[in-house]
Amino acid sequence: MSPARAPGGLATLLLSLLALNLVLTLANLWPTPWVRPTAALSLDLAGLVLLAALLAEVRGGPGRWLAVLLPILLLAMVLGHYAQITLAGLFGRPVDLASDLRHLPSLTRMATRVTPAWLLALAALALPLALAALWFLLRALTRPLLDALGQSRTRRALALGAALLLLAGLALPADWRAPSLAAGAWHQIAKDRSPAKGGLAVDLSALRGRDLYIVFWESYGATLLDDPAKRAALAPTLAAFEAPGWHVASTLVEAPTFGGGSWLSHGSLLTGRMLRDEGRYRQVLTAPGETLLHQAVTAGYRTVALMPGLKSHWPEGKTLGFQEILDAEALDYQGPAFGWWAIPDQASLETLYRTEIVPTGRPPLLVVFPSVMSHIPFAPTPPYQPDWSRMAGSTPYDPSALAEALADLPEWQNLGPAYLRAVKHNFTWLEGFLRQRAPGDGIVLVLGDHQPPALISGPDARWAVPVHVFSKDPGLIERLTAAGLAPGLIPPTETSGDMSGLISRLFTGLSND
Repeated sequence: MSPARAPGGLATLLLSLLALNLVLTLANLWPTPWVRPTAALSLDLAGLVLLAALLAEVRGGPGRWLAVLLPILLLAMVLGHYAQITLAGLFGRPVDLASDLRHLPSLTRMATRVTPAWLLALAALALPLALAALWFLLRALTRPLLDALGQSRTRRALALGAALLLLAGLALPADWRAPSLAAGAWHQIAKDRSPAKGGLAVDLSALRGRDLYIVFWESYGATLLDDPAKRAALAPTLAAFEAPGWHVASTLVEAPTFGGGSWLSHGSLLTGRMLRDEGRYRQVLTAPGETLLHQAVTAGYRTVALMPGLKSHWPEGKTLGFQEILDAEALDYQGPAFGWWAIPDQASLETLYRTEIVPTGRPPLLVVFPSVMSHIPFAPTPPYQPDWSRMAGSTPYDPSALAEALADLPEWQNLGPAYLRAVKHNFTWLEGFLRQRAPGDGIVLVLGDHQPPALISGPDARWAVPVHVFSKDPGLIERLTAAGLAPGLIPPTETSGDMSGLISRLFTGLSND
């Protein structure tokens, strides 16, 4: 009797298949990069076994080629499954190959810059060892399967069993099935790539010649309202917020992205089209139509992109309608660097104040400012400098305050406290900007670009972000509250629409006298 047919051989085969199913059905142990076992079924494994059995049947046996190929395919499947569950668990969104692969190098550079050297050295040592161990484990687990494929009756039984498992698995509740790599790949291939619908046409006369400052707060999400612990932690900051003479109204909107991809929110707001993926973003850049910026230029505005996080050439900015782009190089920050993004948001605003706000006889401004200091990993957070003029020099901070701030390194297993500190810092510099630097007749629109990653916001968090509109004109704020915004810094519980329609809704409210 052959080993594949012997009771011991059959038991070994079943155990190896169960072990392979286990590693392909692991789930993320939130909020960590670790995994936990589940009792789910891997349709990917069933499909692979069926395919291997059919190929072996055609060729009369597995052959050396399958002995080499099978462990390689399984290694790719295990790594792909880990990436799939980890990205979904920690960032709160599915894999988007077009976006994630494109930005992987910059994310890797950011992570290496803000991670302690000892941890990088440990990872550099552990990763190859873990991959080698996984490779030898998978090779050992495939040997019983290859032996079984060498027996005609056994491989036919395997093919039949795998086919039945596939059919039964498709009928099982979703919780009983592990996320499928094949289904995810098909989603990437077959997803709708038609251009995003919509557009933007607003009457800028509603601004009455006022400056408009659009400030995106990185990772400023509805979790700060939905999570009772975060809401309680932020409450004292909101209660203490004071900008004399300024009034505020707030709402919530649905963002096109979650946990990252800030540019999708920027583009959605400026074009009036909901850009939910990288493909649609790239499409709209080739023919953006009449963006808010184009319409502002026609109305006599000067359009400025304040982009401290931009470290490379960005021709898309001109395409979108920006006349001036203050990137990291143009800002010429002379002070100490904070994390990967280096330039404190307060310093960026001080440069904007000196170069664009102060000059007399200038046209009205439309400024778009994606902030960076509340970007993951949320540390180190700069001190707040009450004397804004110091931010333009090489020593913006007192030595003791600087040393304390730079000592606040990221705790990757516990980013929640750093996230809250970063958000509170945003409110601090915003209050200072309104008090000391924002023109009294200006309108300041502050909104989140997306929720923080799921390791902060939690699993199944909604894709909503707060919006605040500040003005010294009480009549303007009254018109916005009549249009559905809530007075004060606390927005209503439900969203007022999505990001792409926000500008149209606000301008409609401003036009209603």
